[in-house]
Formats: sequence, structure tokens, C-alpha cells
Amino acid sequence: MTPKYANFVSSYSLCQKKKEIEAYLCEDDSKSELVLILSKIRRKTEELYALHKDFWKEFLKESIIMEKIERVIFRSSKLVAECDCIFNNLVPFYSQDKTALRIYAQYLVSFKANPELSNENFNKANLLEENECNRSTKKAEGESSVSEITTDGRENEEQTLEEFETLDPQTRKMIYSNALATPTRRTVFIILFVGFCILFLVALITPFLLSLIYSNQATSNLLHSKEACATIPCVTNLLLSGRGYQIIDHWMQSNITIEHNWTNDIYFDMDKYKQHVEYFTQSIVNLENVAFASKFSPQIYSQFTDFHYSLVIPTVIPGGGLYNLTESNKYPLSQINKILKLLANRFLSETSEALLQTYTSFMFMFLYRNQNTLTQAYSLFCHSYTQVHIDEALNSRNVLIIYTAAVLPCLLIVCVLYLIYSRFTFSRLKNHVKLLKECVSKPEVGEIYHTLCEQQPQEVITHAGKVDPLKHKICFPILIIVIFLTVGVCTAVFVCGLFDNTHYSVESFVNVQDVFETTKHLQNVAFYSTELYAYYRNVDDIPLITEDEALNMTLQYYQEAANLQRNWDWCLFGSTTKPFESVVAGMFPGTDHLIKGDPNCTIPETDTHFNSTCGIGIDTMLTHILLSTQILLKQNLLAQTILFQPVTIKEHITSLLKILFLFNLSSMKLIDFANIFAVDASVPNINYVIASFVIGFVLVTCSICSMYYIFREYANAEQQMRIMFDYLSIDTLVFNEKLKNFALFKTLPNENPSKLFTNNGVTSERDAKLVTILNTFVDGVITCNDTMLVDIFNPSAQRMFGYQLEDVIGKPIKIFTREHQTLVKNEVESIKKQVTKTCPKGETFELECVRKNQKTFPATVNIYVTFFENKHITLFFIKESTLEKKAILLLNEEKKKSENMLLNILPSSVARQLLAGASLIAEKHPDVTCFFSDMVEFTALTSQLTHTELVQLLNCVVDGFDGLTDKYNVEKIKTIGDSYFCCAGLNNVDINHPERILRFSIDCFNVIRNYNITSRKPVEKQINIRIGIHTGSVTAGVIGKKKFAYDLWGDNINTASRMESTSLPGRIQLSRKTYERVFDLEFTFEERSIAVKGKGILQTYLLDNKYHVGAIVKTEEINSII
Repeated sequence: MTPKYANFVSSYSLCQKKKEIEAYLCEDDSKSELVLILSKIRRKTEELYALHKDFWKEFLKESIIMEKIERVIFRSSKLVAECDCIFNNLVPFYSQDKTALRIYAQYLVSFKANPELSNENFNKANLLEENECNRSTKKAEGESSVSEITTDGRENEEQTLEEFETLDPQTRKMIYSNALATPTRRTVFIILFVGFCILFLVALITPFLLSLIYSNQATSNLLHSKEACATIPCVTNLLLSGRGYQIIDHWMQSNITIEHNWTNDIYFDMDKYKQHVEYFTQSIVNLENVAFASKFSPQIYSQFTDFHYSLVIPTVIPGGGLYNLTESNKYPLSQINKILKLLANRFLSETSEALLQTYTSFMFMFLYRNQNTLTQAYSLFCHSYTQVHIDEALNSRNVLIIYTAAVLPCLLIVCVLYLIYSRFTFSRLKNHVKLLKECVSKPEVGEIYHTLCEQQPQEVITHAGKVDPLKHKICFPILIIVIFLTVGVCTAVFVCGLFDNTHYSVESFVNVQDVFETTKHLQNVAFYSTELYAYYRNVDDIPLITEDEALNMTLQYYQEAANLQRNWDWCLFGSTTKPFESVVAGMFPGTDHLIKGDPNCTIPETDTHFNSTCGIGIDTMLTHILLSTQILLKQNLLAQTILFQPVTIKEHITSLLKILFLFNLSSMKLIDFANIFAVDASVPNINYVIASFVIGFVLVTCSICSMYYIFREYANAEQQMRIMFDYLSIDTLVFNEKLKNFALFKTLPNENPSKLFTNNGVTSERDAKLVTILNTFVDGVITCNDTMLVDIFNPSAQRMFGYQLEDVIGKPIKIFTREHQTLVKNEVESIKKQVTKTCPKGETFELECVRKNQKTFPATVNIYVTFFENKHITLFFIKESTLEKKAILLLNEEKKKSENMLLNILPSSVARQLLAGASLIAEKHPDVTCFFSDMVEFTALTSQLTHTELVQLLNCVVDGFDGLTDKYNVEKIKTIGDSYFCCAGLNNVDINHPERILRFSIDCFNVIRNYNITSRKPVEKQINIRIGIHTGSVTAGVIGKKKFAYDLWGDNINTASRMESTSLPGRIQLSRKTYERVFDLEFTFEERSIAVKGKGILQTYLLDNKYHVGAIVKTEEINSII
């Protein structure tokens, strides 16, 4: 059994082992992570090397593709930014890892042009390696952190020209590298960019705030319309409340019983009467409070205090106690409002007996005599209030329109100027490329490219094609345009929003005007109808109006009734004759409820069954008031002639009281209607304005951020382009003033030159012209410098040898075969010894050249050596001779073909004369034998043949005869239809040509017979020929320019033709002259005499037909042959 303490020891040991394993795994994970990071960096640096190779490879070409250069630069800047991010996170954590430090140092010197920091990291890595080898436990003192090392403090950059020129090349290179690695300051661009952004943000926010402020202001002014206009019905309601008391008291004293009901409640209950008076008194108090609270505009206060109204002041008759005398005084509305406030308070303190007084009451007479004036004064104030705010609303949108009209053109000008400036800014990269192409020679570019190829010989796939350099040239201006359009569109939306809200506000003010105009006309209708009733019913002991005044009041009643109906219709349904009228009905639920009232709630015909909680619609009450007052007015006119019974009088009193009740109720509801409408209409519709502002602000902000991102990418690319200049040799940087200014002071040639270095060098315009001229040569042109390295390799040479520029620029010339390469080298050295500054030399050689695919070809090479700027320049003009040799061979072949064709057409002697250039050919031949043949009955035979069969027949016969001409050395002259003409003895010393023609004739029958056998036609359809032969002298020659032909002329030609035409079918007929030349041969002849036209009787000879085969083949013979 194992002791218990053994488990504890085992557990402890296991825990220790576990910790060791975990520590080892953590260390291993850390190393694995570092390996992955370094592998990622290695892949990126390899792509960077490949991109740099592509960059310099493009500069080897005569025509640089700027888009490709930009793609390489932007891709390189992106990779450098990614590597910087990785190293910034890597170096602080692995500052003691020598591999990481060395990779970082190599990265700094290769892609950041920072040799100082690179050396420090290399030194630190070497020190770490020494410490590891020596197993030292102490760190090197004075070691500075890698992350804290910066490239600041470059003390040599501001040295004077003399001090700079005395530095050693290594220090100079260090200064140039540090200067190239220093980013270009872009203070002006940043200031302009920030100003541009702030300007457009302000231009976006300002109209938005103006639209909100003016929209809220235009609609919020509606809230005070109740205080400004609710005083219109106060005077008439206070007056008619007292008149109701007086009318009821008059009829009750006349023993007319009036029951207490819903129409006369305020006249029997003093508390309700005072509540009614307090309601309208509060409107007067509210107007005063609003005026003291400074809620009116200066124009309103001017109308409230400066405009005076003429009021009638009742006075007492001396000793009589009646206020039936008047005097007129003018008071402003502010004073009138105070007077009415005092009178209303006195009404509240009066007893019911005091309300019955007329002439003896100052309050009553003041209100009575000034009812129309006071109502009109408050109505004018209400109209002025609404009109002032209508004008303010219309002026506010004009302010925004003027702002928009002034600001948007200015913003457009700013955009155009900024577009021009941004175009200039984004063209600097192109200027860098131009500077590099202009100031760096092709051999140096080729040397840089081949050095990079040696550093990284393997091919690496780059992703430069995924980069779109046009986005910096196109997207940046597009974003500027987008910002301008966004601000413009949003401003237009803000203007439209303000237009909508101001238009809505103006319409609302006009509707409020209609409501209170309706209220004013309602007051006059109620007052006139009540007073006419009191006059015609003799309610007052002393009438308050005269008969003429009653008649005039009747006319005014009808006018006011019409105005009441018209204004109420305008309020509900709008009008096309009045500006800014709109339909109120259906706009808000609260106003619709006041217009229509509660469902099933109507004015009862009797005084019973009326529920006080039932809301009667304003439209119903106004309609009832107009109809009832008109009926009551007609009844009052009849009262002068008809004596009414008490029952009728009671009905009239009830109707009047109902009118007064509805008048009071409708006046209050019209005020409530205006208040509800003002509250609901005071909320501006700014939702889409706010939404457009949010969208516009987000869009402008995103565009600004995108512009900054694009600019930052372009700045990084421009800095990466400066790093490319670090590949140049120190001699190139020192002796080229443009490159020196660019490297040390970031000044391009088209900008202001540096104060330390001025550009006194010669521009490369002449070199560019020379290259352009050489590139247009059809022949290959190669120029070499003093060390025989290729400087120019024109496109024709590239096509001729199959090389690209990067394959040959900066390398020794190797385009000849081995033996000819040595020859060229020796000849060039020999020519150099003979060349002077004023006398260049050259030689021409036929050499064998070698293409890139190792195929050789002959070429004519012109070698010239000249002396320029104390250096030899060698030019090779190479013209491939392969095509010339091929052309000569082809020309000779074609010439031989044409001669053969000419010999086929003409006799050899004539053909030679034509080839020699003879223009007129005519010859006399004294001894020639002519041959004519013709087919028997050919015309009848052809009518039975098709065109194809006819041509086949003639072709077969003529081909057979042509074959015999070669056999017997006979010259074919021509064919005429079915006739064949040839001769022998032309320019021939042989005198046996009659025999040859005779034997030729014998074989001609073999041709005809073979055709007949082949065609297998019956005898009657077989062909047969006649042959005539004659010997004599002829004239020969060539005539015509088109389709010229060789022909024979003379009497002997006609005789030969007559021999054929007079011959027999299937026989050969000879003239006497021919017979005399062949009679001694083995042939026998049949003599005959024939008559020849123009010749008379001639002696001719027919060759015995046993010497030749018969042309006609019998059927049995055909069958036997088959």
C-alpha cells in the first residue's frame, strides 16, 4: 500500500511539470506568432521589391504609361503603411529579438530611406547576438529604444553650399536619404481643406437654423391671435346682456309671463350673468396683459397706442339726469381697453335694477352709442395683428431666398477654385515622374533595375492592378461636387420648408381673420336685430333710435347678414378671390367638432328636452341666427299695423331670447374655434427639414472624411514616390540641380527654386527630340555610351531582335554572332582612334545578327562614332537584309515566269526583242510552211452541243495540236474559231520544215480520231477535219497595245488558207511549192486541179489517205475497241 504522503509528493511534482510545460508552450506560441508576423512582413516586402522593379522597368520604356506608374506607387504606399503598422506593434514587444530587428533595419533602409535608424537597429541586433554568444547577463548601456529613435535632428540639412560641397559622398548620401524620407509639409492644403469644410458645414447649418427659427416664429405668432382678437365680441355681448334684462322686464310689466328656460338662464340667475360678463371681461384683461408683457411687435404697438378712434361720450342734460347728449373725443386702443375694463368691472358690481336703466346709465349709453366703433376698433387691431405677422412671414422667406441667392454662387466659386487647387495638388505625382524621366539617364535606370533583379531574381505576383489611381483624380472632385450639391439641395429643401410653413402660417392667419371677421359681423347682426325688435316693440319708454335710424339699421342688418354668411363660408371652404384662403373644414378634429357639433345635437324647437351638455355646432347656430333674425325682423315690421295677441308676443320674446342665447354661445365658440385652430396650426411641419439636414450633414461629413482619406493616401503615395529617388546614385543627385533642389528642398522644376541651389543645368529637350526622331526610324537604331553600354534601343530594333528595353538598357551590346561581335568591337575601337570633336567617323558592314531566340539573320550595319561632352557615343544603324534577299529571289522567279509566259505566246526571237525594249517588231521570212485546219460541218455540229460540250471539244482538239507543235518544232500562230493556224521555218536554218509540217498534219488525224473514240458518238455526230499546206515567204510582226498578238501576213498565207478550204474532208492538200519539197519522200500523192479565187486554176496534191488514220470511227470499230 502506498503511503498517503506519497500522493502529495506526486501531486507537487506533477504541478511543477505542468508549469514547466505551460511556460515552454507559451514561449513556443510566442515564437510561432513572431514567425507568422515575420512571414507576413516578408511577403509584403517581396511584393514591394517586385513593385519597385516594375516601377524602374516602366522607366526603361520610351513611352511611359502614367497610369501603371501610379498603380505601382499607390500599391507600394499601401504596403508601406501596412508594414509600418506591423512594425510599430512588433518592435516594442520584440525589441530583444535580433531577427526582428534586422528585418526592421533592412525594411528601413530599403523602403523608408532612413539609413540612420537602420544602422542603429543593425547595431543593436549585432550587440544582442554578441551578448548571446558571450552569455552576458547585462544589457549594453546607453542603448536607446527602437521605438524612441526618430529621424529628427538632421543637422546637416541647413548647411551652407560651401559646407555641403565639402562633405564626403557617404555623408552626402545620408543627407539626401534623410531629406527624401522627410514628409512634405502640407500646411496650405490643410488650412484650405479645413476652411473648405468649415465653410460648407456653416453653409449647411445656417439655412437650417434660419428655416427652423423663421418657421417656428411664423407659426408661434398664431398663439397670441386669441389675445389680440378675442375682444371683438366683448362690447356687443356686454351690451346685449343688459338689453335682454330690459326686454324681459318690459314684457313682464306688460303682464306677459316669461318662463325660466335655457334661453334666458342668465337673465334670471345673476351669478350666471356675472360669469358671462367675466368671460368677456377676461378677454379685455388678457389683451392688456399681453401688451404689458411685450409680446407684440413694434408695428402692433404702434397700432395699439398711436392710432386714435373717435368715441361718443354721453353727457347729462342739465337738470334732467338723462344721458341723451353726446360729445366726441379720440382715444387710442390702449386707452379704450382700459375704459372697457373699468366698465366691465362696474357691470359686475351693478344690481339687476341698475341693468334696467338706459338713458340714466352712463355705462349703457357709452356702450350703446359706441358699439359699432368699439367693435370696429378691435376688429381693425385684430386685422393689423394678423397682417403684420403675415408680412413678417413673407419677409422671412425673402430673407432666406436672398441668403441662398448670395451664398450659393459664392460656394460655387469656392468649389471651382478648390477644384483647380486640388487638380494642381494631385498633379505633383505626375510632375515627380516627369522629373525622374527628364533627369535620369536610361543606363542608370537599367542599372537600378538589374540591381533589383539580382536582389530578387524570382517573380512575385503583385496586386497593383487592383489599385485604381483614378479615384484620387476623379473621386476627390466628385466629392467636392457632392458636397456642393448636398448643401445646395439641402438649402433648397430648407427654403421649401420655410415656404411651406410660412405659406401655411399665412393661410392660418387669413383663416383667423375670417373667423374674427365672422365674429364681428355676428355682433352687428345680433345688435341690429335686437335694437330693431326693441324699437318696433316699444320696449323703451324713450326710444333709443329714431325712425330714420331704424330704417338705416335695417339696411345695415341685411348687409351684415350677407357679410356674416360670406365670411363664414370663406372660413370653412376658402375662396379663390381672396389670397391665401384655404379650407379649414377637415383640417383639425377639434375645429371640425366645433363646426359640426355633437352628433344628433340640434337646436330644439321648444324650450324642453334641451341638454346643456350637448354641443351645438357653430354652423348650425349661425344658420339659425340668420334665419330667426330675418323672420323676427319681418314680424317686427308687421307689428306696426297688426295688433298681436299675448300668445304671439310670447313666441316672439322666446325667439328673441333664443337668438340672444345662440349669439352669446356662438361668440364664445368662435373664440374657442380660433384658439383651437391657432394652437393646432402653430406647430410647423419641419420633420422633412430636419430629416434632410440630418441626411445632408451625414453626407457632407462622410464626404469630408472621404476627401481626407483620399488626400492622405495621395500624400503617402507622393512620399513613396520621393523614396524612389533614393535609388539614384550620389553623383546623379549632386550634379543635377533639379534633383538636388527636389531632394533637399522638395521643390519641383516648375515651382520656385531653392535659395541654396539654382538650376543652371541644360534641359533635356534636345535629348527628348533626339529620342523621338530615332524612334521614328524604320531601321533599328542603337546608341551606346563611352563604356559601350546601351543607352537607346529604338522600337524598330526591339521588334528586330525581340528584346524589351529592360533587357538591354544599361547592358553591353550583344546582338551579333560571336565572331562578328569581336569584329565589331575591334572596328569600334579603331574608329574611336580616328574620331575628333569636329570629324565623326563611320563604316558599313554586312554582319550576322542574333535575335533573342538565338536565330541569326543577315543585316547591313552602319557604325558611327562621334564625340560629345568629352565622351564617345557609338551609333548602330541596322537594316535587316533577309527581306531584301528574299525579295530579289522572288523578283527573279517572277521575271522568269513572265519570260516563260511571253515565250509561250511569242516566238523566242520576238520575245527577246520585246524584252530588249523594242517598240516595233516586223520581220520578213522568205521560206515558211503554213498549216491550216478546219472542222467539217462545224456550224451544224455546234447547234447540237451545249456551251460546255463545245468548249470541251475545242479544248481537247487544240490541246492535242499544241502538244504536236512541241514534237515537230512548229510555231503556233493562233486559233480562229474551229480553225487552227501554225507554221514552221520562222528564223530556222533547217530547210525540212515542209516535211515537219506534213508529218504534223498526219498526226493531227490521230488527235481527231482519239477524240471521236473517246466521245463514242455516232458517225453522223463525229468530227472530221480538212488540212491545207503551202510554202512561201511571209511577213511577221507584233501589233497592238492591248492584248497584243504575233501574226503573219502575205499572199502565201491566203494560199495556204485556200488549200484548206478546197481540201476534202479527212484529207491533206498540198500546194505545188510544198509538193516540190516533199515529193521525193516515201509518200504518194493524188494530183488534182482546183479553181482558187483570185488565183485561177491551181495544181494541188492530196496525200494518200493510207498514210494517216481516218478521223471518222465506225460503230464496229468503237465496239471492238471497247
